[in-house]
Amino acid sequence: MENLKSKPLESSGAEQQKYFKNYFKRHVAAVLLSLLASFGVPQKGLEAREQQTATSADRERGTVEAERRQALEDFKKLVDQEKIEEKIAEIVKVFGLAASDLLITRRAYGDVKNMVELYAKKDNPSSFTHPDGPQFLTLGNIVANAYKERWQYHKQPERPVAFNNIDSVPGLSIAELEIFINTTYPKGYVSSSILSIEFTGKSDIRSNENAEVLGQVESFGLGTILRSKTDGDFRLPVKVNMPQAGINKAEFLDVLEHEISHGFDPENNSVLNSAERVSMLLEIYSRSIAPDRFISPYVESITLNELAIYFKNTSTAQSEGAQKQYLAYIRTNEYWAEIHKAYFQKPVELEKTNPADYALVKKWVEATRK
Repeated sequence: MENLKSKPLESSGAEQQKYFKNYFKRHVAAVLLSLLASFGVPQKGLEAREQQTATSADRERGTVEAERRQALEDFKKLVDQEKIEEKIAEIVKVFGLAASDLLITRRAYGDVKNMVELYAKKDNPSSFTHPDGPQFLTLGNIVANAYKERWQYHKQPERPVAFNNIDSVPGLSIAELEIFINTTYPKGYVSSSILSIEFTGKSDIRSNENAEVLGQVESFGLGTILRSKTDGDFRLPVKVNMPQAGINKAEFLDVLEHEISHGFDPENNSVLNSAERVSMLLEIYSRSIAPDRFISPYVESITLNELAIYFKNTSTAQSEGAQKQYLAYIRTNEYWAEIHKAYFQKPVELEKTNPADYALVKKWVEATRK
C-alpha cells in the first residue's frame, strides 16, 4: 500500500497529479473488474464498452474537426474575396493606432492573423482538435469561434430605445421624439445600434481645448463588452448636452441626428460584421479626401489643434506622422456623421449635389437593415 503521507504537502500540483494517475492505473482497474464480476458482467463486455466509448469519442472529434475546418475555409474565402488583408494593411498605414478600437478591441487584426496562421497548419489535425479531446483549446477552436461571432452576419433581436430626461428639452416630449425617429429613419433602424437617448441637462466644456461638446456616443470599447455580458446587447448610448447658449427642440434634434449617425459608423455599428467594418472605413476615408466630397464646415475646420478633444492620448510629443493619422481618423468618422445626417435630413439635395456620398450612405444603411 502506498504511503500517502510520504508525499509532502508543498509538492507541485503536477507531481500530485502524476502520483494519483499512477495509483489509479494500478488499483482502480482491478477493483472495477472485481465489482463487475460480482454483478456477472464479463471482462469481454467491459472491453467492448471501452472500445465503443473510444469510437464515439473519435466520431465526436472528427465532427468537431470537420466543423472547424469548414469555418476556416469559409473565413479564408471571405478574406480573399474582400481583400481584407490588404485593407487592414491600408488601415494601419493611414490611421495607425487611431483605429485600434476597430483593429484590436473588435479583433479584426488578430482574427485575420490567427486565420492565416491556422491555414498554414491546416494539414495538422491537432491544430483543430487537441489529442486529449475536443474540449481543449486549439487555434482551430479560436479561429472558428472568431469567424462565427464576428465575421458572419447575425440578425439582431428587436429591442426598444430607452429615453432619459427628454421632457427637460423645451418644447419636446418623449412621444414627439418617438414620432421624429419613426418618420425620419426606417423602422427599427435606430434601435438596431442605439441603446438609449439622453438629454444630460449639463454643458460639457473642455477648458484645456476651449471647446464645447454638444453631444457624444459612447464608443465601442471594453465598457461595452463588459456591459453586454449580461444580455448580449452591444448597442451604445447617445447623449445630448446643454449648450451654454441654451437649447430648444430644433437644436436638440439637429445635434441628435449627428450623434445617431456616429452609432452607425464602422466602429460602432452593432449589425455589421468585421469584413464590412474594414471595407466601410476605407470607403468613407476615400470620400472624405475626394475633391468632390460633401463640404461640411464642421469637418473642414477640424485640424491638428483640436485632436485632444477627440483623443485624450494624443499630444504634441507624438510624431507629426502619428498626429496626422489621428486627424485622418477623426475627420473620416465626422465626415460619415455629416453625410449620414444629410442623407436623412435632405436626401434629394444630397443625391443631386453629392451622388457618390448619397450612394455610400445608402449602401451601408441597406447593409445595416439586411
